[in-house]
Amino acid sequence: MSALALKLIALAAMLLDHIGYLLGSLGSLSPSMQGVVIVLRMIGRIAFPIFAFQIAQGYRKTSNVYKYGLRLLAVAIVSQIPYALFKNSYAIGSQGVSLSDFAPSNWFGLIQASFMQTTLNICFTLFLGLFAIYAFDKLRDMPIVEGKNRFTSWCYKAMGQLLRVGAAVAIGLLAPLVGAEYGLWGVMLMVGLYAAKENKTWQVVVLAAYAILYTLSNLNMMPHQLLLLALRGYSLGSLSLPEASTMAFWLGGILAAVPLAFYDGSKRGKKCQWLTYAFYPVHLLLLTILFWVIAF
Repeated sequence: MSALALKLIALAAMLLDHIGYLLGSLGSLSPSMQGVVIVLRMIGRIAFPIFAFQIAQGYRKTSNVYKYGLRLLAVAIVSQIPYALFKNSYAIGSQGVSLSDFAPSNWFGLIQASFMQTTLNICFTLFLGLFAIYAFDKLRDMPIVEGKNRFTSWCYKAMGQLLRVGAAVAIGLLAPLVGAEYGLWGVMLMVGLYAAKENKTWQVVVLAAYAILYTLSNLNMMPHQLLLLALRGYSLGSLSLPEASTMAFWLGGILAAVPLAFYDGSKRGKKCQWLTYAFYPVHLLLLTILFWVIAF
């Protein structure tokens, strides 16, 4: 499976996820529609891990990491207004929308609201992930002091590895500070997939760790709390419906391991690069407008 095929799978999953998000924002749904929303959103959970994997692969294969980063940042900035409109589509639509709201005189307000009243879109997270990988990789070449014996040499090497990881974590902490989607764990997923290289087993381990840690953070739980629940004989049935849904959503991210297992390393579809970049802001805007037309 080529990089283009992986990207198309991720884009399709993201589209289904966003349709599910808009349907879910309508509020009172029948049980069957609630089931549809949950299925759509669970499928959507495979999108981000695939995008994260492609950032790791992109860093490894790009001829110019600086241009790569600038492309991501440009798409992130362009996408922020469509993203903000999408995230607030129900609140905006319920108040009534007209073309005059998007007149040039209102553009500054839209730009300000898009950055101040909602989270930052996924492309900002991907940019931070690329930056974290860059730091993690470049610190690998840092000169290592040789110790007087094997133990001190090992300590110096361990300190070097801790410095690499610490730099990546420090960059990852910027994500929750600026309000980027997926936060610290999203950035560390990209670093982990880069460190896993082409090892399929380690890729699965990294995906599982990300899905579990991100799920726990959404449930405001710590790993030891989940372990205590298991030791006390609790099950998913002891969680509330929102908690169980959140756990099911994010654990669905592990399913991304299936398409990644078939990745063959080929990089076909470079000519479609800007089309795939454009898909993100364009589909957000079109879905939002369609939602306003249908729902209001």
